[in-house]
Amino acid sequence: MTKEMHRPGDAIPEQRARPSVAHTAAAATIEADREIASMTDADLVAGIDRMRREQGALILAHNYQIGAIQDLADFVGDSLELSRQAART
Repeated sequence: MTKEMHRPGDAIPEQRARPSVAHTAAAATIEADREIASMTDADLVAGIDRMRREQGALILAHNYQIGAIQDLADFVGDSLELSRQAART
């Protein structure tokens, strides 16, 4: 039996924490970009909305993302729903 498999009645191990967004390459890039680092949250949201309109983009967010990301998204769902939405666009 692997670690991921459980029998009925087995104790379920604690969920593994997802890696923090703070430790990604994207976060490092943002920190290194003085213009982006100096922007307020409202400026960032406005910029994302502007880019979305200019590029005709659709933003999809997984339902486990933080609220701020879900608020920006055009569609929020689980993996299956996101794949279905992406296929329709």
